[in-house]
Amino acid sequence: MRTSKSISNVLVWQLLGKFALQGITFFTAPFFTRLLSPSDYGSFSIYTTWVGFFTIIIGLQTHGAIANAKIKYSEEEFPKFLSSILSISTIFFAFVLALSIVFLNQFAALFAFSKFLVILLVIHSFTAFCYSFYFAVLIQEKKSKENAILSVIISIITTILAFIFVLNSPNNKALAKILATAIPSILFGIVFLIKIFLNGKTFFNKEYWTFCLALTLPLIFHSLGGIILSQSDRVMLEKIIGLDSVGVYSVSYSLALVISIIWGACNTSWVPFYYEYKKTNNHKELHSKSNNYMIFYTIITLGFLLCAPEVFKILAPEKYWEGLKIIPLITLAYYFNFLYSFPANFEFYHLQTKLIAMSTILSAGINVGLNIVFIKRWGIMGAAVTTLISFIFLFIFHDIVARFVLRDKNYDYSWIFYLKGIIPVVVFSVLYFYLMPMAIFRWIIALVIGVFLLKRIVKTRSIF
Repeated sequence: MRTSKSISNVLVWQLLGKFALQGITFFTAPFFTRLLSPSDYGSFSIYTTWVGFFTIIIGLQTHGAIANAKIKYSEEEFPKFLSSILSISTIFFAFVLALSIVFLNQFAALFAFSKFLVILLVIHSFTAFCYSFYFAVLIQEKKSKENAILSVIISIITTILAFIFVLNSPNNKALAKILATAIPSILFGIVFLIKIFLNGKTFFNKEYWTFCLALTLPLIFHSLGGIILSQSDRVMLEKIIGLDSVGVYSVSYSLALVISIIWGACNTSWVPFYYEYKKTNNHKELHSKSNNYMIFYTIITLGFLLCAPEVFKILAPEKYWEGLKIIPLITLAYYFNFLYSFPANFEFYHLQTKLIAMSTILSAGINVGLNIVFIKRWGIMGAAVTTLISFIFLFIFHDIVARFVLRDKNYDYSWIFYLKGIIPVVVFSVLYFYLMPMAIFRWIIALVIGVFLLKRIVKTRSIF
């Protein structure tokens, strides 16, 4: 059994990798929000939203089978499995690319993109999937150090290109930012694709394809639901209000991305160990580490809420400051996304991907319906309220499945466990609006809870 120290080691490297991959983007945002207008920022955000959407479709989510395959297949078979299932994604990519070429004019009109951007979108989406596929392999093989180093290299290259392209593009800065993001993803994605194929040397294997598709086809709907939950508000803001509102909204999301980065690192680090605890029926260790995980992430979220207003004003000039009012709502939404991962990981462990997809699609439907109503009434505030409500339902639906539908599967988390985190985060989210003028007071509280968390980590010698 791996120790808590090994979990912490993996988490530290995962955090380094996540912050390198997305954190550099966050810390360079103050420059880009001043170089790009809200409209330019909105255009770039819409493009990346569609990349996220098509990455799920083109890749067929085959990387969703990697974690379970790591348990099922031997070390010798695993590389063969990887190259075989990646070939499924590659074949489907070729089909989508051909389709996009045949119907290029129609797709360009549908997305309001140039023909060049439509083709770039398809290629970028596939290579972004290859990128995600390779990193999913590194996670399961516990190669967190290699993960982090690659993330640093790719993120630095992307950032340098973005500055060069944007500064030298006086007329179309949005396209410059898009190209700077796409080019490294495409180049590295191709390298990772070739590496997986060379290691596995297996294009077709009926057993591998059957095992993979049985798990992952429902995950397409789950992942599409996740994209709708987190991104549809931007597309609908563009259609209902305009690109400026998308720019303001996206910058607010960029700040809250810090919380998402930390959750992403925590969850990818936690899942392999969670599977081991479940497999060995080590419920005592599982409950102890889950409680530590809850405390750690809750305190991080509280600290973020306390410090967010000043950080936002550094992140963006005054023309974006309307977004300050939606930060606590987005933060709460991310917190419920964190909570949803507990029942979702339980469902994944028991291979209940159809139920996972059903719960997520229901939440996505709620999101779209409420966005139509709330955005027209309240603009970006309506979009933020909708996002929060949708993520609450996402958590509730998945918890119902884990707690009641799979009731014979020994679900590990009580409602008391969740409420210990929900109550303080909700309270601090409400206080955010009242304490906004009291910067010194807020930062003192943040310092106190930060010291408490640090002392706790030092005392237990473990993050979890």
